[in-house]
Amino acid sequence: MCSFSFSTNSNDICTLEANNVFLRKRGPDHTEITTHNTFCSIHNLLHITGSKTIQPIKHNESFIFFNGEIYNYPKKFKSDTLSLPYFLKNIYKFHHNVDGEYSVVYYDTKNNDIYFFRDIFGTKPLYYSTENARLLISSLKSGLQSICNVVHSVQPNSVYRYNTTKRELTIKHDIFKFNLDQKNQTLNGFNKALKKAIIKRIPKQRFCVGMSSGIDSGVISAISYKNKFSNFISILNNENKQVVADRSMVLGPKLYMHVFDTFSKALTIKRLFSHSEPEKYLDYNYFKDSSSFCLSFIGEWCNKQGIKVFLSGTGADEIYSDYGFNGQKYTDNSCFGGLYPNNLVSVFPWKNFFTGTMKDYLEKDEKILGSFGIETRYPFLDKQLVQEFLWLVPELKNKEYKHCLVNKLKKSNFPYWTEKKGFSCEKK
Repeated sequence: MCSFSFSTNSNDICTLEANNVFLRKRGPDHTEITTHNTFCSIHNLLHITGSKTIQPIKHNESFIFFNGEIYNYPKKFKSDTLSLPYFLKNIYKFHHNVDGEYSVVYYDTKNNDIYFFRDIFGTKPLYYSTENARLLISSLKSGLQSICNVVHSVQPNSVYRYNTTKRELTIKHDIFKFNLDQKNQTLNGFNKALKKAIIKRIPKQRFCVGMSSGIDSGVISAISYKNKFSNFISILNNENKQVVADRSMVLGPKLYMHVFDTFSKALTIKRLFSHSEPEKYLDYNYFKDSSSFCLSFIGEWCNKQGIKVFLSGTGADEIYSDYGFNGQKYTDNSCFGGLYPNNLVSVFPWKNFFTGTMKDYLEKDEKILGSFGIETRYPFLDKQLVQEFLWLVPELKNKEYKHCLVNKLKKSNFPYWTEKKGFSCEKK
């Protein structure tokens, strides 16, 4: 994970430096300041494995900024970032060819074109403005404060192109299209993709899983717990404590359990408000969400353990259950009560598939854990895994609540609880 700010006006460099306070927390290992005759930029690096790759990456007459991870970069490249010129040969096929979580800025100085985009689900934050005859881009809204009045969020599954000569912005949406043919009558393909989606996101160093008593974190835990670098943390306040206790028998000393009391909650809330990007820069006010306090505590705990990677269950509720089952809406967020129709076209894409709570909860994960210099990875948003789910016949999707995930827990004999309780530092 990294962060960056960029402007086509090189005179903005001093303001970008002044605005780098919260951006630097996302990349605490190195800050690179670049002033060029056609742009200025600041890049903050979070170094996880391998050699440090300082950005921007210069390739021929182009400059590249990258935030995130690529999981399918060719073996001839030593790192995912070094493979970027290879993938950027065809901008509009990038989402098809790259397996990962990312935001990218690609400046082709030869043709005076700047391309910028996020991955299919928009896991990594990215904002822009075209005020005052220039293009400004930043990983956080606060990176653009005092330079412009109106800041836009880059939409997921899209490619933005800005021509510096014409000062013209064009946007192409719906770049990657899922196949909605519900044809698979077994979970074989889904199960293979599920295991692969989790394994590929495990780094070659210590990582953390936030483990509740529920299904989503249970699946990630069941597949990853045997890895020597795995660590787990559970906030017990709103969990089924018996299920967590049963899971602790499997995970052993790898699991850390915490219960918020009045004092520890107050300290964590204070830490969140002082450490995270202020409320005025947020699209979703996660300061009013109790689960945010849990994430802040987890971020601080990971820092103390030297952990830089967190595996999140975000996306499972939005895609694999729609917050409901058999037409019954478990929360107000549900779009169709989790009853997947015979014709997916009639509901796809439902609100939370790309936007809605998907957007809100990704922002919460990214901005809170990012403020602690932790890279969050999202196994349930793996594009091949999502495609395998969409391919399942309705009978499998609707067999039971989150059947495709519960089936894995049953086969793994891993304890779980089907009640939807929610991640919280309160007792509900």
